[in-house]
Amino acid sequence: MWTPLMLILSLTFFGGLSSTIDAFGRAGEHLALLPIQETNPEEGDKIVVPELAPSFYDLAISRLQIKVDEVIDGIWKALDNDREFRILQEKGLSKSILKMFGFMQNDIFALEQQLDGMNFERSLKTLAVPQNQATDWYATEREFSKILGKVQLHYGIFDDYLNNFESTTQLQLEDYARSIIQPGSTQKTAMLTTLQMLNAMSIPQDASNRTDIMFKVYQVYQVNQDDMCNLRQSPSQYLMNLYNLIALTEIKGYMMVQFSYIVFKMFGHDSLVMEADVSQRKFATNTAYKISFARELLAKSSQEFWHCDDKNQREGSSYVRMINLLQGHIENEVDMNSRGSCRDNCGTFKVAKTEGRCFKDMFCAKQKGCSGRLYDCQFFNADAWICKSQNPQRKYDWIEYENGIELGQKSAQGQCVNKIKVDSWWRFLFHCSYCLCLCDAQGPDSDRYWSLLTHEADVSLNKVVTGVRFVKKNRVIHLEIEQATALPEGNIDQDTRIWIDAPMLDVNNQTQKAEMIKTMSYEERALDLDMLKAHKGHVITGVRLRDLGGHLGLEIRQTPINFNSGQLILDRSVWMGNDNTPAAVEVDKKRRRLELPYPDVPTKYMGQSKIDSQHNQYILFDATSAHKDVSKSTVGKKTIKSKPKIISFFESFQVSQTTVPYIDSQPVAPQVGSWLSGVGLYHKGAPGFGGYIGVMVSTYDLSRHLVPKKLNENDAYSLEQ
Repeated sequence: MWTPLMLILSLTFFGGLSSTIDAFGRAGEHLALLPIQETNPEEGDKIVVPELAPSFYDLAISRLQIKVDEVIDGIWKALDNDREFRILQEKGLSKSILKMFGFMQNDIFALEQQLDGMNFERSLKTLAVPQNQATDWYATEREFSKILGKVQLHYGIFDDYLNNFESTTQLQLEDYARSIIQPGSTQKTAMLTTLQMLNAMSIPQDASNRTDIMFKVYQVYQVNQDDMCNLRQSPSQYLMNLYNLIALTEIKGYMMVQFSYIVFKMFGHDSLVMEADVSQRKFATNTAYKISFARELLAKSSQEFWHCDDKNQREGSSYVRMINLLQGHIENEVDMNSRGSCRDNCGTFKVAKTEGRCFKDMFCAKQKGCSGRLYDCQFFNADAWICKSQNPQRKYDWIEYENGIELGQKSAQGQCVNKIKVDSWWRFLFHCSYCLCLCDAQGPDSDRYWSLLTHEADVSLNKVVTGVRFVKKNRVIHLEIEQATALPEGNIDQDTRIWIDAPMLDVNNQTQKAEMIKTMSYEERALDLDMLKAHKGHVITGVRLRDLGGHLGLEIRQTPINFNSGQLILDRSVWMGNDNTPAAVEVDKKRRRLELPYPDVPTKYMGQSKIDSQHNQYILFDATSAHKDVSKSTVGKKTIKSKPKIISFFESFQVSQTTVPYIDSQPVAPQVGSWLSGVGLYHKGAPGFGGYIGVMVSTYDLSRHLVPKKLNENDAYSLEQ
């Protein structure tokens, strides 16, 4: 069937050259349509649906494809019309035809700028390919790079002619046309051959056994997912940009081939009308194939974007952390009960308070007491040497028991500035034991605070969230957002990207502490791990943390958006979160804990952390493991590793000086900004380490708007929904 644009072009060819050229300028323009309306059966009134059904005209690359096809088709019709051809001759054939082809320049330049801005071609050369795929991939990449280089070389000359249409001569155009379609004694260097090679690399020859370049990149993602966090864009974005590069390269090659056929036609050389018609049909068919296969891969590709560990970990820029939420503390049982009794044992004290008691000014008088509660006390051994730490955020550097057990890390010289001997004692028939407990004490030495403030983009100015990050200010951990102005078709105005600073909170302000701050404790130290996705046709315009049943969790604000205009639909914006809890009755809704067995300080891990959490889980902040702090565990001359029961005992007891996991504070915002359709919290790490809590974002799914077209029996275009 005829599109409205083809109808415009066909009519204007009978109105003279000026109207014809004006029509070419409008070719490919997406006509404005009224919003679809639906009736609400409950209220009986009409509600506006923000998004039209996806169509071939939704994306810039698709509109350029149809624009090129329609302009070229219009030029051929003008050349075949005696009246139009005479007008073109009077105005100057070379000048007129170059001006018509020039109507595509701005569209091509805009797409080129987008791809150049992210150094996309270079990223293909540095893609982290698994070793077993490396040989095949690098051969493919080299061949692809040659094709891109050749097309760009010839297009650069063509682009120069378009810019200088007034001074370009007939002889120049004829020589150029021959270099494109008749380069010499062999057709291997012809542009048609180059386009055939491009299509062979980008269109699967066997849909059940794909070897095209997009599928190879997709395979790299699937096999090597954990190393894809350095691409600075989501896998879906990357594949979409690869499709744009392939399609744009074909458009350039096709334009040059058709231009060369037209030059031969208008200057009376060999008539290649049949070849031009075949080329036009192939372009339409290959475009439809590429869209179909690209859409298939994009629909399966992840839209999630997150950060790898910073190679140079620095607190404050790479990560932030809570301090002394739970901390190992040595206390004698005589001070942990109001009777001053030693009748119990360490394991009895699951919860205790010293209330400032200090029996006979013993070890308790030589250290800072636990002003809060003591939890999960256990007995290691009766007597020990304790090295008190010079670090104000730690109490002890190491503990050495008389039976040879060592907890903590001694210096290379084994020196300690403040080394104290601690001995348990007997009182009549009862042993007064020193216990290792977890101290949960609020105060100036403990950073355990999270902001519950709402962070929203300025939707009144059509701003959307384009990035999220964790920051720590005045001892409080916040989420912050980056915002930018939304543009049509999933794009944003890059010049308007700006991070919105979270306001400073005061943990000593009781009003703020009660309403704006979540204070963690032993009983309330859970963080929910979820990936929250907005509904189709919606984007993220706000984020916040909330306290639900003692669990800290994420909420997002989703707002409908018109894909073609980029305008937000403000009156239908809502907040959403995951309300599932560990106590949920339905098994599939029950929130499950992510365990961190025997965690060590995460910055000690020399490898790359991997995501190990799933949606609908939660994690408990805890202290690092005592066992992981053992630098050399021995009993006499025998290593503890030979005694499984002792090892099992230590591994079940987690106590040290550091709260884990840490919080990854790297800004999570794709290099080339886009609408976001989701935000989530996750955990990444490695076995035996505390790891990091991170934020990830989900880029908007453009695959729904990559709608293929196909030719029907009458050679008319029809949309394939």
